[in-house]
Amino acid sequence: MILLASNATALPVLYYLQQHNLLSGIICPKRQTEDILQFRDLANAADVPFSMVEREELFPVISAMITKTHAGMVLVYTFPYRIPSSLFSCVSYGFYNIHYSLLPAYKGPAPLFWQLKKGDKESGITIHQMDDQFDQGPVVRQLAVPILQGENEGLLGLRLSHLSVALLKELIETDFRPAGEEHKEQHPSYFSRPDAQDIAISWQHQTAAEIENLVNACNPYTKGAVTWFRQQPIRILEVNPADAADIPETTPGTIIHADPQHGIFVLCADRNILRINILQLSEGIFTGFKLSAIGVKAGDRFEDMPALHSRKQTHQIINKH
Repeated sequence: MILLASNATALPVLYYLQQHNLLSGIICPKRQTEDILQFRDLANAADVPFSMVEREELFPVISAMITKTHAGMVLVYTFPYRIPSSLFSCVSYGFYNIHYSLLPAYKGPAPLFWQLKKGDKESGITIHQMDDQFDQGPVVRQLAVPILQGENEGLLGLRLSHLSVALLKELIETDFRPAGEEHKEQHPSYFSRPDAQDIAISWQHQTAAEIENLVNACNPYTKGAVTWFRQQPIRILEVNPADAADIPETTPGTIIHADPQHGIFVLCADRNILRINILQLSEGIFTGFKLSAIGVKAGDRFEDMPALHSRKQTHQIINKH
């Protein structure tokens, strides 16, 4: 089996395939990320072929590895490029994709972000045979997974990565026969990769619950949800709901209480309160307790994101960390 991957969430499946002598090779996009370098090192240690590929090289690179390894199946797991359908007949079992949602809901490159941002109570894993469309094709395995209270994108992805091993193992042991029906009650939906507006906090419009959902969706996927403080963008990585008596009449986003023992508390649009636990500034990552101790005070205000006037600014805000 050849594994096409780009993210460390695929590592538990990789280890399973390696331990059971099922791993024929690994192909990653041609990027110098820590995750991809880790895949390269693991392939070298396991003495299995490894290739890095550009989008326009997909057919020759994948077909060459299939020919070299005589693989009977290709598993696609966190791979960003659309696979040429002309490759599907090159292996006896076909190409299969692991996707973190109950398809046909949440097709697209960032399903966990959108499920968490929207406050869903349930996620899931789908393994499906691939066709010429993204995240589409006959479903062979699905598993519904409850989302835990306060769970962020990284923790949910970690849980799903380990649960994917058992789901793949079951599929292999049953010779890739479908089991049961897919979740037909799920309405088809597609969500693109989030842009700068999608990851920005709107203190003027979002409730405390909506902001908490956004923060969880952005950690670590976009290194935090973006807000402005003292005319600089910062990222909030963790919050939790808090109670407060005698809430003042003031603008949402205003810090209504701050002290080194209890941290920073902010008013939201629905007049509920969030405690800001962890933030990332250009100077480093800090707790709310630390920022309060060094001068952030009641009456200071987090601002909504200024209007963006170019795609370049959008790209910078999403990728700056």
